[in-house]
Amino acid sequence: MDTDTTAKMNCMLEILNKGIAMVHLDPRKQGVRVPERFISDPVLRLNFAYGFNLPGFVVDDEGVAAVLNFNKERFSCSIPWSAVFAITSPEGFHPGRIWTASLPPELLAQWLAEKRRRKSDEEKPQTDARLPDNNPPISQPRSIQSKSESKSRRPSLRVVSPSAEDESGSENPLSTENPPTDPSTPPPKPPLRPKLRLV
Repeated sequence: MDTDTTAKMNCMLEILNKGIAMVHLDPRKQGVRVPERFISDPVLRLNFAYGFNLPGFVVDDEGVAAVLNFNKERFSCSIPWSAVFAITSPEGFHPGRIWTASLPPELLAQWLAEKRRRKSDEEKPQTDARLPDNNPPISQPRSIQSKSESKSRRPSLRVVSPSAEDESGSENPLSTENPPTDPSTPPPKPPLRPKLRLV
């Protein structure tokens, strides 16, 4: 037996040991014996199970054979492994298997087209990609920069003397020399106190 034949038979027996095995076949292949109304179809699916108590049920290295009931009409079917392209479990307890080399031409064309479509979708660039959240901003607003600069430089106070132009015009308003004694001269203004200026 070749590799595919062995794999098909082992898969069939594994599923039969648990329940129903659905055989997917191409009834047009040589050696297939099924009711005449099915022989021109590209796909035929037949269910087999030990629990069905099928007469003449055989699974060997040649294929599958059994007497099946088609609308209350019995027919002795024979299916060579070369005609089988998939075996599945309709009850869902087994993933089943497909053999692409045995696919009917119609299904093979569909399978290849779907494969090309998926590959094309995977190769398409993603146009809605976004930058990561931790990406630094490209530029910082000026308002934020000026605010940060103002925070780094705090205002300070220093003692300054009042200017002569702002007050009496004396060059040294804090001088302690005796004032003039001329009665016509108005009494001097009291000395100004130092001021605090915010710089």
